[in-house]
Amino acid sequence: MGVSVYYSLARERPLTPDEAHALNTAFDGATLPSGTEPLAFYEEPETVVSTDDWELSGSSKLPSNLFTALRAVKKLLRGLSAARRAVPDADWSVQLDDEPVAWNTETTEYDLNPSR
Repeated sequence: MGVSVYYSLARERPLTPDEAHALNTAFDGATLPSGTEPLAFYEEPETVVSTDDWELSGSSKLPSNLFTALRAVKKLLRGLSAARRAVPDADWSVQLDDEPVAWNTETTEYDLNPSR
């Protein structure tokens, strides 16, 4: 049984071209272990033009090897943190399967251990 990281962002207006570029750059910059699906939205950010209920979502399946999967989660969350910083006014959701991943407002990154 595979585990995936699911992510989405939503807001009342589409991304600007600069924001779409920043998201793509954040995702492209994430070097992931072999067997990890890359960070990608189901649709290209530049192509979503609806003006109401605007949303992008995607997922990345993790490798089956536990240690490789743990490295992959760290790198995926690093890329998603950079993406969230690029579009901070959106409502973001990141989950590891059914478990939400917390956003640490002090470090501006996703944190699997928010109680430390």
